Amino acid sequence: MIDPLSRDRPAGAFRRLASRPYARARVRLFPHGGGSASYYRSWAPAAPWDIEFLAVRYPGREDRYAEPVPDDMQRLAAVLAADPPAGLVVSGHPAPALTRPGRIHLGSDEELIEELRRTDATRADILDNAPLVQTFLPVIRSDYRLSETYRPMPGARLRTPGHGALRRSGP
Repeated sequence: MIDPLSRDRPAGAFRRLASRPYARARVRLFPHGGGSASYYRSWAPAAPWDIEFLAVRYPGREDRYAEPVPDDMQRLAAVLAADPPAGLVVSGHPAPALTRPGRIHLGSDEELIEELRRTDATRADILDNAPLVQTFLPVIRSDYRLSETYRPMPGARLRTPGHGALRRSGP
């Protein structure tokens, strides 16, 4: 999400990747399912001097590891949407409302790991490290649950200009 920069507002659920004292805009970055704020670490050095990146720090990951992950998408959105953006650019997986309900989150650990292998979502050497997998598997399962069980709720919608990008196939 993109919004005008206000230096006196705390980052809250967001991690400032690099302080830009003279930035004119703040870009909020939302990691992919299973991802975390550190995924965007390399973006800050490549950004123009007047753009500041803030990456979402999802509960249950990195420095918020001890926090419980939200039970549903609405609770997660409520935490993150306290400050509406001036514009929105999205890319990646189709919106949960446009996908069919899934059952991957209900499968065994082995089935979930096999899905990660099938989608090439996680490096094989990580998936072959059982203690490491047991550490992050609950977060991955939660991400699948949020995506697979999300249903739009009636009520106010985000009213902001938006742009989207979606790759249909390929790496």
